[in-house]
Amino acid sequence: MPAPTAASPSRVPTAAAAAARPRAGGPPQAPAPPAAASDGLFDLVHALGRCEDFDAAAATACMQVATALGAARAVLGWRTRGRAPCRPVALSGAGRPDFAPDAAARLAAAMDEAIDQARLLACPAEPGQRAVLRAHEVLRRAGDSRAVLTVPLARGGVGLGALLVEFAEPPQPQASRRLLAAASLVSPWLVLLDRQRPGALRRAAAFAGLVAPATGTGRRAVASRGARIAAAAALAALLAAATVPVEVSVSAPARIEGEVQRTVAAPIRGYLKAVHARPGDAVRAGDLLAELGDRDLELDRTRLRSELAQHEGAASAAMARGERAAMAVAQSKVEETRSRLGLVEHQLEQIRLRAPIDGVLIQGDLWQQVGAPLDRGQSLFVVAPLHRHRVVVELDERDLRRVYAGQPGRLALSALPWDALPVSIERIAPAAAALDGRNVFELEARLTEPGDGLRPGLRGVAHLQAGRAPPLREWGRRVAEAVARVAWRWLP
Repeated sequence: MPAPTAASPSRVPTAAAAAARPRAGGPPQAPAPPAAASDGLFDLVHALGRCEDFDAAAATACMQVATALGAARAVLGWRTRGRAPCRPVALSGAGRPDFAPDAAARLAAAMDEAIDQARLLACPAEPGQRAVLRAHEVLRRAGDSRAVLTVPLARGGVGLGALLVEFAEPPQPQASRRLLAAASLVSPWLVLLDRQRPGALRRAAAFAGLVAPATGTGRRAVASRGARIAAAAALAALLAAATVPVEVSVSAPARIEGEVQRTVAAPIRGYLKAVHARPGDAVRAGDLLAELGDRDLELDRTRLRSELAQHEGAASAAMARGERAAMAVAQSKVEETRSRLGLVEHQLEQIRLRAPIDGVLIQGDLWQQVGAPLDRGQSLFVVAPLHRHRVVVELDERDLRRVYAGQPGRLALSALPWDALPVSIERIAPAAAALDGRNVFELEARLTEPGDGLRPGLRGVAHLQAGRAPPLREWGRRVAEAVARVAWRWLP
C-alpha cells in the first residue's frame, strides 16, 4: 500500500496496535507490555500527571524517554492542527529547543517519514523491516548517531506528531518495544493538553494583562469575571473596528454667513452725529441707521442759495437793459451755483445712512463713537438677510483631496448642537488662506433644508460624507499620513 502524502493527516494506528502488527518477512510479534511493566515508564506516568500545559508535558516526555532508553537525546515533534510538516517542539535536556534551520528541517523530515508510513522506523533497519529510511539516514549521518528510532504519535487514527530518539551507542534489544509503550502513554496527554492551549483571543487578553496565571496552586486563573468580560468586550470592539465598515466623514470648523452682505459706508468726510441701530437689530430697507454731522453742509447750502439769488438778479437786470453778453455771463453763473447747490443737497441727503436691504445688522456697533471723525468710504455697518444664509467650511488642506462639489454633509452648530442641518458643497475656493495658524480652503455650502433660529456669525462643525470604511483602517490612515509628513520634514 502506498504511503499517504504529507499534505494531509495520515491515518495512523495506535502505538499498541503498531507493536502487535507482524513485520514483513518475520514471525508475528507479541503485543507491547503494559506501561506499568516497563522499566522506567512509571516515572513517565508520574511526571506527565504533574504537567500543567502542553510545553511542559512535551519537555517531560522527552527527558523521561531519553533517560529510560539510555538515549543521547529525544526530540518530540508536533503537527500544528494536524497538518504537515511536523515541527520539533521539545528536546530532552533543554528548556526550550533552539535548532538551527537545517537541523530542524532534518528532524522534521524524519518525523514526517515515520508519520507518513504509519509505523515505527529504526535506522539502521531492524531485521525484516521494509521501509523508506532516506530522511533517517540523512539525520543519522549528520548527527553522527549510531541509531535513530522514530515512532508516530496518533489519536483516533490521525497522525499528530512523532517521538524521535537518537543513540550514541547501539540501543538495547527492547528499545523499540519500550519506545512504543512510551508513545502509547504520551499521546493521550499531549492531545488533551494541546486542546486546552489558549487560542489567539485569550493570548491577546493575557498579553494585555486582563487574564493572568495564578502561581501557588499550579492552575491558571483569571483575574475576575469582570476582567474577562471586559477583555472579551474590548477584543470584540477591536475586531469590529477593524472589520465593520461605517460612515466616514471629513470634519472641519464652519460658520454661518448671510447669503449676501451689504456694507454701509461713510459718503463724505465728517463726524458721527447720531446712531439709531446696533448689531443684532432687524431692519427694513430704508430704515435710518445713523446720521453724520451736517453743520458745514448747512452753511454751504445757505451760502450757495444766497449766491444763486444774486446771480439770478444780475441775469434779470442784464436782460432788462438788453445787455446780452452780461446776461449770458450771469446765466452761466446761475447754472454753476445751482449745480453746486444740488451737490450739497445730495450730500445732506446721504449723511442720513439708511439700510439698503431687509435683514439684520451684523456689524457696526458705533453707539459709543458718537462725535468721532469719519473718513470718506469708511465701513460703518454690514447688513445681511435674516432668512437667507450660506455655510462657509474651513477645511484643512490635508483633507482637500477628499471633498468635491455636490458632496453632502451635516452641520452641527454650537448654539444648536442637537439639530444637525443637511448641507451640500457648492464651491471650493481656488486658493488656501491662513487662519489661526492653519492653512485652510474655504468651502461654500448651502443648506438643503431651512433651519430655525439661524443667525449670521454662528459657528459649529461640519461633517462631510467621505464613503464607508472600518474605523481602525481610517485611524491607521491618519496616523500613517502624520508619520509620513514628519518623516518628509526631518529625514534627508
